[in-house]
Amino acid sequence: MQSETSTPLDYDVTVCGGTLGIFIALLLQLKGHRVAVVEAGKLMGREQEWNISMKELLELVELGVLTKEDIDEAVTTEFPGCRAGFKNKEVSPLKGGYFDNGIGYECVTPNVLNLGIAPAILIENVARRFKEKGGIILEKSPLKGVVISDSLGAAIDMGDDNEPITSRLILDCMGNGSPITRQQRYGLKPDGVCAVVGSCASGFDKATNLIGDIIYTNTEITDKAENGKLQYFWEAFPVGIGRKGAEPGTSDTKTTYMFCYMDASEDRPSLASLMDDYWDLLPVYQPSIDDPEKDLDVHRVLFAYFPTFKDSPVKPQWSRVLAVGDASGIQSPLSFGGFGALTRHLGRISSALSEALEHDLLHKSDLSEINSYTPNLSAAWMFQKYDC
Repeated sequence: MQSETSTPLDYDVTVCGGTLGIFIALLLQLKGHRVAVVEAGKLMGREQEWNISMKELLELVELGVLTKEDIDEAVTTEFPGCRAGFKNKEVSPLKGGYFDNGIGYECVTPNVLNLGIAPAILIENVARRFKEKGGIILEKSPLKGVVISDSLGAAIDMGDDNEPITSRLILDCMGNGSPITRQQRYGLKPDGVCAVVGSCASGFDKATNLIGDIIYTNTEITDKAENGKLQYFWEAFPVGIGRKGAEPGTSDTKTTYMFCYMDASEDRPSLASLMDDYWDLLPVYQPSIDDPEKDLDVHRVLFAYFPTFKDSPVKPQWSRVLAVGDASGIQSPLSFGGFGALTRHLGRISSALSEALEHDLLHKSDLSEINSYTPNLSAAWMFQKYDC
């Protein structure tokens, strides 16, 4: 890699996984470090909106990652808040509690996940600012391997078509499918799985497409026979209202998700089975439609599973490598992770990393203090256990 008298390493920090990693890359670049982003494909945001709260976006403004102009440009949907509900059948609106109505309880949480932002716009602006500040983006550079020297640094193999690069520190922002995290957790069975299926479609009732849903259930436990029993939950987010001149009540488009929590037994139902249940139950959840195939114009279908481990966030197994965001397992076992799992810790983690780089505290024992035990994850696991 280098000798003690050779030229310096190429970068202070190499961020692997640019879609979400670009945010922490910009923040570290602003702190005066030499940063590169390595992305397997093209660095760009997906078409599907991300839902987040204004409070979390303004925290990124305070950190210098975003400007208020970035927010105004990227936010394409805004609505008052989201409903949460635990019911045994679909009755809306619902007043009182279960002992009053025999059905359950619902409430509205204002200003929670009530903004829909266009990832493509947001990431384009952040990536442009990153490059203006001297950052380097290496696209179409899939990670093939990493060689670590505790005393010298890290070398990153990006395949036969790309020259390897060297760096003092590697940040793994490649999500829960990260090959680095998978190697570290090799052979370990997840303690839980959050499985989610859904779609973004038009054709819903405009007059009631005014707020979102989070942690909402309207059915009793579903018996899948040999595949176990599951409690289905729903999320829904209006699309295209509240911004850019689009008044509430003018859009028939929304994103709906159905998700459940389960253990990682091989007997649990497949995503295909859950998708079948999603289409069957969608008219119950959204009574304005009768037949999704006939009534909806489906723009995209979504499906994924998120493995979760109680031993999280994962401690670094190697020096000079730190997992950030979903790759570390820092997201709650009740959530899907993603953008929020990274941004909620961005200020704390970036400050700690900057200090570690300044004082050359890059041994795995030093980096483990950054991804320390998070007590609120233990509380979330208690809820996950009873939601299975």
